Amino acid sequence: MNEKRKHRAGVIVLKRYPDCYRILGLRIYGSFDLPKGGIDYGEDVFEAALRETQEECGITDLNFEWGYGSCQARNITLFLASTNETPIIRPNPKTGEFEHHAARWLTLTEAESMLHPYLRTVIPWIRQKTGEK
Repeated sequence: MNEKRKHRAGVIVLKRYPDCYRILGLRIYGSFDLPKGGIDYGEDVFEAALRETQEECGITDLNFEWGYGSCQARNITLFLASTNETPIIRPNPKTGEFEHHAARWLTLTEAESMLHPYLRTVIPWIRQKTGEK
């Protein structure tokens, strides 16, 4: 199977601001990504999502207040959680290279135009789960 098409996992990380939830976007060149990546041998999808979130942005304190259901964006299973932590961009522990340039808390409206196009498909699901407009 092509490496690009293997199943992946991640967490859509939200942070509550006074007026709305904001989604964690990881900047890569001209657009934003979500914390996600490959599933290691012996890992289940949820374990991989947690590990990738910790590796890519240092966030470990996740509250799955909407449950443990997930959504799909292409070949990626994404879980939804909130945090109060501040992201820290870290190098990939295997390659030592940075996969992202910065982190930013985006409004859902910003995310609709700034996330990679295939990831924008999760925004309606987030709105439905959180009740955000």
